[in-house]
Amino acid sequence: MIKLKNIKKVYVTEDKKTNALKGLSIDMRKAEFVCILGPSGCGKTTLLNIIGGLDRYSSGDLIIDGKSTKNFTDEDWDTYRSRKVGFVFQSYNLISHQTVLENVETALVISGIGREERRKRAIQALVDVGLSEHLRKTPRQLSGGEMQRVAIARAIVNNPQMILADEPTGALDSENSVKIMELLKKISKDRLVITVTHNAELASEYATRTIKMKDGEILSDSAPYKDDSKVKSKESKEKTKNSFMPYNLAAKLSLKNLAGKKIRTALTSIASSIAVVGIALVLACSNGLNSFIDKIQKDTMSSIPITVSTSTYDLTPQIEAIFGYVSSTAKGENKNEENDKVFINHTIKNLLQAEGVTNEITDHFLNYLKGIDEKKVTYDAVKNVSKKVYRQLAIPVYSNGATKPVMVMESNSNSWSCLPSKDVVYEQYSLVAGNYPTEYNELMLVVDKNSSISDTVLAKHLFDLNAIDESKEYYTYDEILNNVLLNEYRLVLNDDYYYEDGGLYKEKTVDPATYIHKYYRPETKIETIKSSLLSVDYIKSVYSSIKCYDENPYSDDGATLKEMGIPLKIVGILKLKDDTQYGMLTSPIAYTRALDEKIIEYSATSKVVQAQLASPDKTVTDGKDISGNPSRVSELSKLGYAKLPTEVKFYPRTIKDKDYLLNYLDKYNEINGDNPDIKYVDNVGAVIEVVRVIVGGISAILMALTAISLVVSAIMIGIITYVSVIERTKEIGVLRSVGARKKDVVRLFVTETGIIGFISGVCGLILTVILTVPLNVLMANVTGVGGFVFLRWWNYIAFVFGAVILTIIAGLIPSFMASKKDPVKALRSE
Repeated sequence: MIKLKNIKKVYVTEDKKTNALKGLSIDMRKAEFVCILGPSGCGKTTLLNIIGGLDRYSSGDLIIDGKSTKNFTDEDWDTYRSRKVGFVFQSYNLISHQTVLENVETALVISGIGREERRKRAIQALVDVGLSEHLRKTPRQLSGGEMQRVAIARAIVNNPQMILADEPTGALDSENSVKIMELLKKISKDRLVITVTHNAELASEYATRTIKMKDGEILSDSAPYKDDSKVKSKESKEKTKNSFMPYNLAAKLSLKNLAGKKIRTALTSIASSIAVVGIALVLACSNGLNSFIDKIQKDTMSSIPITVSTSTYDLTPQIEAIFGYVSSTAKGENKNEENDKVFINHTIKNLLQAEGVTNEITDHFLNYLKGIDEKKVTYDAVKNVSKKVYRQLAIPVYSNGATKPVMVMESNSNSWSCLPSKDVVYEQYSLVAGNYPTEYNELMLVVDKNSSISDTVLAKHLFDLNAIDESKEYYTYDEILNNVLLNEYRLVLNDDYYYEDGGLYKEKTVDPATYIHKYYRPETKIETIKSSLLSVDYIKSVYSSIKCYDENPYSDDGATLKEMGIPLKIVGILKLKDDTQYGMLTSPIAYTRALDEKIIEYSATSKVVQAQLASPDKTVTDGKDISGNPSRVSELSKLGYAKLPTEVKFYPRTIKDKDYLLNYLDKYNEINGDNPDIKYVDNVGAVIEVVRVIVGGISAILMALTAISLVVSAIMIGIITYVSVIERTKEIGVLRSVGARKKDVVRLFVTETGIIGFISGVCGLILTVILTVPLNVLMANVTGVGGFVFLRWWNYIAFVFGAVILTIIAGLIPSFMASKKDPVKALRSE
């Protein structure tokens, strides 16, 4: 079975060579009890380690079952120890943080035995050595003799062909020494048992063969044996399954080791988690900022939607001008290859003016839009026509302050918000009073999330100039919806608004002072009347925007106000939702698309529109030349008429849907044939993109700075792992002696560092979640947004995974150092 041919072992140190074995040649029987005797330093243990594959011979050959081991690889030796050899050591070499049963099972796990089978075999081995009552105890709870019997059970559990015992009775009293020798003799009946001992008396009593050594040579052999079988070549050797330490064993050993050092593990994990907390908080804030930006973009996509208009402005050049240097670089304009020139990045022009964008919105384009996915994007084809809207106001007309009701033009009616579909509106607003418009002449009042409107805005839209008086704090919903002086405007149609004068059409509007002079105070100079009006604060604040309808609003008897135009009435109030930052309705007055259609219907037959249609190259209001179809469309729009939409507003539901929309519009320009290309304006997207780049850059810098703590954490993990390697050196030797490979040792410590990383990641995330609470309170006070600081679910996974990977990398060097430890020296360590 075992054949040693001229085995020599030389230990080389810096200054000398030591010949531990000097050409030994021994043949061993398959079943015998061999005791090797000799003084200390004669080479007994070295011989035993070479036979067991823990140490390598310098020359000669060790033949196992007729196979030469000259060309054995490390894995061949590992498999040999795992399958054919069982070791029993003088100092027991049990793993202290495992139970008796787990110590015995270790050899079976590395051999690849299944859980149920190895549990059954381990228990039987312990029963055979008389330890059936101590399965769940740890080695510290056993006597010396009991620990040695555990070591023997571990050695025989895998049914090896040989048992190698190095001074198995050296640390035991006489009684336990006899028990151990009797047990070994019993085992030797069906396998080879080789024992190294100093006790010649025990050897003579129990051994079937005694070999005496001195100075690395054999002095005598009581029962020599000669095996004449031929040596098999390496190529003809049988294939056997390699030994392997599964991850669950590595994890179990690592967990028990860490559990035995709770305080150190806890402190290490918490210290490592600080780095996780730092980066996690930066990312959480970055998530909040990006989410906030997305929310703003989503809100502003409604308030300032992507637009295709006959005439509008693209602010992108201005934005690029502000960030001109970055923009040029991003576009790949790298002129600085010419080192002798300094190039000027021209941005002043773009800063001073936005780029005008004109489109011709055709039936072809409108038909193309019918194919858009309405689940992702809704759109509104707007025939945005001018509205001549007046409001009845009480204006002081006499020096004593007496007032008269006057029809005053709402000069900002063209900035009223057109209501998109009800579903789109209700995404951002709640109906808090009245009802949603169902008729063309019904309006909505729009308030912010605090149910407020500034007095400046009220005055701008002539809602009630008296509201400028600071004593007025609020209107009730009922007051607004039921008081005609508050909720009603008057729409004046073209034929009542324009009059012909010398072939041109003029507007029936006059300055307030001129109006008062004409109808009420013709004896007073206009300048005096104007001065009197400007002495009234609330009139003075809006005087420049007031125009009066140039007809006396009173009936002929001077008692009642004439009914003029079409009444437009506020029938409901919309309130901005708390979670919406910027609403789509930018004006406090909102109207339906049906109002524009009605104005177009009335305007189509009006004299001024008919005249303009008959004179396409000149304006009928001032006689100026018109060039280009967009300009003609724009001029008709000012007169309240449009055949085709003057703009199309798009409302994507999400940021992803916005990308779909832009691709859809771009595709039109690729397939539109002879039709003119369309240019869409996405001013919000341009601004948001710049903001996102800035936020991303700042977040990246903060993460990079915070990542310095990761380096410190990695160094600390490496040191802790190295300390663990030193502490577990003997355990490394034990595992190698039962067949664990070098890579298994690496796996053991990599698993330990991975567990520390997992604990660190979890602790760091728990601390992060705790810290987000006060941070969210702070940010809610600053921004008014709740849940500002947060991590997404995949961030949690990424941080735990990242912490594990980081600690594994940090522990690789000490792990590889552990794998390179000499198992013989490792077993001798204390």
